[in-house]
Amino acid sequence: MGITIEANELSPVLEVLDRLWQTKIEGVTFLDQWREDSSDADLKVGLKSHLENERRHLRLIGEEIIRLGGRVSSDRRESLVSRAYELARAQEGDPYKLIACYGGIKLFTMRRIGQLVPFVERGAGELLDRIACDEERHVRWADIRIERLMTPQDT
Repeated sequence: MGITIEANELSPVLEVLDRLWQTKIEGVTFLDQWREDSSDADLKVGLKSHLENERRHLRLIGEEIIRLGGRVSSDRRESLVSRAYELARAQEGDPYKLIACYGGIKLFTMRRIGQLVPFVERGAGELLDRIACDEERHVRWADIRIERLMTPQDT
């Protein structure tokens, strides 16, 4: 799912939202599959909550893209985000997936969004700020889960 806009009309804000859109699409797919595969009941509960947030973020980002004159399509593009999620999928065991997804992808996304908020218009800034707050909450949750799941042999 991406934005279909003439190349000369693509604004920097739409480019940012497009990358965030792609990140969220990959995140929904990854979290959904991981939730099905995991045997840890507590982890499944957390992933379900995060999956709901990711879907809400995806919807809100899509609405913002449309509000800014972009078009959201069902095309999925190969991107660096896909590769990052492939690395997370390849991890053996929940602790390592938590580290790859939350300590890598989500933490990077949260920090990048935080850097962008001051440079976009108010509506997009409020959306990005809400998403960054959710990402921060997810990262803190993952830190606790990692601490509980890791054994001395894992470190």
